[in-house]
Amino acid sequence: MPRPFNSAAIGLLVALGGFMPSWPVAAVAELPQPVTDWLAQAKSDCPGGFADHGAVRQADLTGDGRPSYIADPHALSCAGSPHMFGGSAPASIELFVTAPSGNVVHTGGVLALGYRIDAAAGGPPAIIFDTHNKEDEAGSFDVYRWDGHNFQMIQHTSMAAPPVR
Repeated sequence: MPRPFNSAAIGLLVALGGFMPSWPVAAVAELPQPVTDWLAQAKSDCPGGFADHGAVRQADLTGDGRPSYIADPHALSCAGSPHMFGGSAPASIELFVTAPSGNVVHTGGVLALGYRIDAAAGGPPAIIFDTHNKEDEAGSFDVYRWDGHNFQMIQHTSMAAPPVR
């Protein structure tokens, strides 16, 4: 059974910069097709003034050295529709990985307000999502890790007092 996730530890790691680096991808032309398709869909949903403020970040999320991508709609904006891509509400943060074949595949998304990547020695990093959903309306930190086939939730820590289990 996983240990409870300490939210104070998250704050400390953020303050100390202990998270794994990720970086914005320079240009849409450099992105693999599934990621450009995601961006193209978002742009088509907002014909009146679409802007990308670094929505796609690249990092090694599987621990195999191949690039992975996180697409966060919170970093998109749409003129005239400030909440179209989430605003201050949860939105589906999408995950893409490069398979051993070299193909980039969309592995799914997590409904969240944001995320952090926590490096792990000798394995895939943990992705910590700040989530809010019907099951835990107070919010939670949900930790996901690549298991060789997909991302699996390995820990759920409620922000409710007392924690919701």
